Amino acid sequence: MNRSKPEILAPAGDINALRSAVFCGADAVYLGLEDFNARKKAQNFTAENLAETVKFCHFHKTKVYVTLNTNVKEAELPEMRKAVRAINDAHADAVIATDIAVISAIKEEAPEIPVHLSTQAGVCNLEAAKFAESLGADRVVLARETSLEDVRRIKENTNLEIEYFVQGALCVAFSGKCLLSSVKTGDSGNRGRCLQPCRLEYSCGKTCGYLLSPKDISLFSRLKELEDAGVCSFKIEGRLRSPEYVAAAVTCCKEAVETGKPKKESLDKLKIAFNRGDYIDGYLSGNGGIIFPGVQSNVGLTVGKVIFADRKSALVSSDRNLSDGDGFKMMFEGKEISGGAVKILHREKRGYLIEAANAKVGADFNLTKTSENAATPPKTYPVSMTLSVSDGGEAKLSAISDGQAAVSYFNVQKATGKPTGEDEISLQLKKTADSGFMATDIKTENANGFFIPKSVLNGARREVLAKLYEKIQSSFKGLYGSVSNHNKPQSIMKNGGFQSNLVAFQLDSAEKLTGAVTDGDVIFYAPAVFSEKEAKLFSEKAKAKSSAKTFLRLPPQADGKDIALFERILDSSSFDGVMAENYYALMLAEKYGKKVFLGGLLNVYNLKALNAFSCDYFMPSAELSAKEISAVFGSGAFVYAYGRMPLMNFKHCPVKALYGSDCKNCRYDGPLEYADRKNFRFKIVRRRAANCYFDLLNSVNTDVRAKMDKLPFNFYVDLSDESADNAKIIAESFLKKTPAYVSGVTYGHLFRGVL
Repeated sequence: MNRSKPEILAPAGDINALRSAVFCGADAVYLGLEDFNARKKAQNFTAENLAETVKFCHFHKTKVYVTLNTNVKEAELPEMRKAVRAINDAHADAVIATDIAVISAIKEEAPEIPVHLSTQAGVCNLEAAKFAESLGADRVVLARETSLEDVRRIKENTNLEIEYFVQGALCVAFSGKCLLSSVKTGDSGNRGRCLQPCRLEYSCGKTCGYLLSPKDISLFSRLKELEDAGVCSFKIEGRLRSPEYVAAAVTCCKEAVETGKPKKESLDKLKIAFNRGDYIDGYLSGNGGIIFPGVQSNVGLTVGKVIFADRKSALVSSDRNLSDGDGFKMMFEGKEISGGAVKILHREKRGYLIEAANAKVGADFNLTKTSENAATPPKTYPVSMTLSVSDGGEAKLSAISDGQAAVSYFNVQKATGKPTGEDEISLQLKKTADSGFMATDIKTENANGFFIPKSVLNGARREVLAKLYEKIQSSFKGLYGSVSNHNKPQSIMKNGGFQSNLVAFQLDSAEKLTGAVTDGDVIFYAPAVFSEKEAKLFSEKAKAKSSAKTFLRLPPQADGKDIALFERILDSSSFDGVMAENYYALMLAEKYGKKVFLGGLLNVYNLKALNAFSCDYFMPSAELSAKEISAVFGSGAFVYAYGRMPLMNFKHCPVKALYGSDCKNCRYDGPLEYADRKNFRFKIVRRRAANCYFDLLNSVNTDVRAKMDKLPFNFYVDLSDESADNAKIIAESFLKKTPAYVSGVTYGHLFRGVL
């Protein structure tokens, strides 16, 4: 992308938000169709109106990126390909994709469209970026967890464009690897249906609040750092937010790009439109301080204090003018105590007396909506029009704007009565509403003495402006046809002939390498702390006691420092392979000549995705049902058969969030437990490499032993949460296929699937 300034990329959840983004000067917008996009709850767009939407944006010099960024089931591939063809026919500027099957479809059906790899793919380091490049991506939307150092490394060592989120909501879980919504509700966040159970209240000990709900990020003060590191596109999150929010966010971003920071009044408008937690730098400033436990919704802009309160009213001291109908919230000690629409009872010298229940003296008074946050006025092009008429009545209406010209021809008659005057002609030609133009100069040539009906003038105006609109939009040089990366997904090695009737055991320590555990076909090492010494000892002990293939399970996210540690481990130990739950692990396996076990968090939903990997074993997405797995992958697939399944992986430190400690004085002394409103208890365990990461485990143990006869697959048995003695018993029952009927367990999605 050859630009003097980075691109400002705005969300468009509906046509009104799109218009706001365009009229406020966004360089590009991203939007979704009805299916296969990660914001199914947005109003979105359709294959039928996409072409006109693209033309509208191109007319205003704005690019359009269409999201096909969900995981796609095998049965859905034909419909997905139809969507790709519709996007191609509309000449959209790029597709934001997650599933490798979507990338393959673009390369085959729409090779002129650039591929932008979605943040759902979890690219956060150079190794993952290189794999993305090998798939044919032109741009990568980096995970929000990506450090500045890793941004620099990606820029310096690939040809990828880099897109980075600079404003909006922050997911607590590492993107594309979250199963919490699907497990709790059946609606998968990886398929655009997240019901956000992370935004509900949880408790840990005596602490209760929105413990999994992060603040919003706002990086406007750090755009220069990001640009210097190699970011070419500043992305605003918010396809579920209002047009007013989109307008304010684009305005702030433009001001920050131009001057280094947004104007105060612009930032105030943005906070009123939506502000969860007063904005933070996210992970650019470490791994703590992201959780906002008091409120999970918009807290707005603080504009005053409550100086008097009774049961039904409050006196608010504020220098800002308030109006009936403004939205407000009252915040006290970090929690919302009152809110609603402003109803002014009386205006006093000290402030405004308003209706408010539960108000307290000293509470902050925050605005969450005002009449000032009105719709963005349309942007129009100045157009000059000339009406010329020959002596014989042949008329020509010409229009010029933005370096383009168009003409409309029609015939008129000599007036037998009163001729049409220049004022009447000018009046009709100035009716340019909703055309995208504003008439600034109207001339007539030899038009005197003719009668020209209003309907004829209006028709000629509409025709010439429509032609001019088409010329301007078609002259816009977006990204369509500018594909720079002609790689495409393909099988590095032909997959097939996967073994069946296998049992794999995941262990967290060498102490569990006893009894029936050593009789497994595959053994995974998933330590709580990654150590060269311990990993080497585990691999050697496993080799000595078992004929099983041994694999190192690598975490779903890692930065450059973590990867350096993993490389030292792989270089010094004797593991046969790695378990990959992120693209970077595939690159490490190739570099060190290791076998590959595709983990469930790579979200393999279809054969096209599977065949893009060189793997020896694989586990399809845990969100697929047994019926779907059997039909698509057969008996060579592994299924998660036992254990506390990880539902989230996150970079923030919950210990810091709960206790306010720092890394030098770490207070982690074992797993935490978060309980939801129904008292389901989710264990949180630390995984420490060069950095600390945390897994949130399912509240219910997966155990399929009661239905093994209905599951003709390989079994993945996670014994990390078991004692060595229990591990031996459980391992033996799986190896002998002995049914066990245990109450209070789950079969995951194996018998229900997801939407």
